[in-house]
Amino acid sequence: MMELDDVGYRVALIHYSPIPETLRGEPPEIYPFLGAYQLGEVIDECGADLALHGHAHVGCEQGVTPGGVRVRNVAQPVIRSAHATYGLGS
Repeated sequence: MMELDDVGYRVALIHYSPIPETLRGEPPEIYPFLGAYQLGEVIDECGADLALHGHAHVGCEQGVTPGGVRVRNVAQPVIRSAHATYGLGS
């Protein structure tokens, strides 16, 4: 992630899942091809407020990194829509 000063929110937009929770529903034997925990570590280290990913078409929509960052799987088959709106902030 780029170093950004004075931004209101940081959103990590990635293809692969950073956590196993949003892969639930997928066959466990293909988890290594759908994501990597190292992505979650980077998201936590960079202080993201939200992480969005796709790729896991049978997974779950919501999860949280070990550091507490909300993760959303926005693959179209998961959210059952062409788009989704997520709020940031309190």
